Amino acid sequence: MAGQLPAGDRLRRLRWVGRLVLAASLLVAALVLVMVARAVWAPQARYVVRPELSVHGVTVGSPVRLKGVVVGRVARVGLWSDPKDGRVRPEVVLSLDVSVDPNLALLGERVADGLRVGFVPVNPASGFLETDLVWLPGSPCLRATNEPDELPWQPSSQQQALARAIAALRPLANADLRPKVESLLAGLSTAEARLAEGPAALASLSARAARLREGLSRIESAVDSDDLAELHGRLGEVREGLRVATAALDALDRDLAAWPGPLGEALREFSRSCRDSADRLRREVPESAR
Repeated sequence: MAGQLPAGDRLRRLRWVGRLVLAASLLVAALVLVMVARAVWAPQARYVVRPELSVHGVTVGSPVRLKGVVVGRVARVGLWSDPKDGRVRPEVVLSLDVSVDPNLALLGERVADGLRVGFVPVNPASGFLETDLVWLPGSPCLRATNEPDELPWQPSSQQQALARAIAALRPLANADLRPKVESLLAGLSTAEARLAEGPAALASLSARAARLREGLSRIESAVDSDDLAELHGRLGEVREGLRVATAALDALDRDLAAWPGPLGEALREFSRSCRDSADRLRREVPESAR
């Protein structure tokens, strides 16, 4: 047919296309092999982190950053059992690329300088955690062992709040609460009994208040303001008379001082007794009666 290549030309063209596709495939495979070989044979530094809290959100293959630069990956996330007490805690294995910085192989020596491993939320909504190497001199060295390949971890602010809550609740979980519960029940029973007696006590108090009001009403009706004013006036007169009598008895006592013998002593004793009685009566008269 017109416009079609001969069969031999089409076959040669297909052969050339196949050769190009095969060459491209071999090139891609070679690049992949080089990257895999580099990842396998590149010098790596292995470290572990064993935090006490959950590492939910840390995934295998997620980056490990140092001041924003990716220096490695999370190689494994698993569990570790303490051989001393059998306690189980998470274990995160970090694989750091030493070719980025040879000092990454010496991080165990930098723990004393404040090197810590922090798990930072990438996005609070996603729940993913990013692993960061940070320097916090003076911070607590939190790690399960003193092995050189274990790096201490630094809890985030949320984890610190959770740790404080756990520390506060742990004594309650280990304590015997039965005595406190029994004491609380006894206190509630006492309060219930007092509440049951409340209406009777209120009724008694109300009756006493009514009787007091009634007595005050009787006193108010029996004595008016004029009577009280007259009473105060008379008490004032009595007080003044007692003051004059006290002064007279003082003068008499001075006069009797010159009388000798038993008669003078008896008279002086009688004068002092009268003076003391008058002075006591004057003090007993209310001040408002002056």
